[in-house]
Amino acid sequence: MKKTNDSSSGGCGLQSRFSDTEQVQKLLWAQESALQLFAAIESSALIRPGRAESEISDDICELATRLFNVTRHWHKRIVRAGRNTLATNSCSRRRRIDHRRDRRSQAA
Repeated sequence: MKKTNDSSSGGCGLQSRFSDTEQVQKLLWAQESALQLFAAIESSALIRPGRAESEISDDICELATRLFNVTRHWHKRIVRAGRNTLATNSCSRRRRIDHRRDRRSQAA
């Protein structure tokens, strides 16, 4: 990619290989895919008490690959539970198991 100062690059100083229209289409696809992935995570009950953050993360990655053929990620995959929810990516954290109760199971 060529360096540029034009504002069509979103202010990052790099010229995109895609037109503005293509960029918008790709961003809208990513947004819709994320919403579908969140719905699939919830309906698959991947996040539930007794599961480690790493297990949940691996299962979400597999689900995204199955549903959307996602093999590359923009950033490190992060799943947090309990106290780790407030932890930053750079801080060292303990391996965490989600021990919270499912509110839906309490209502039954």
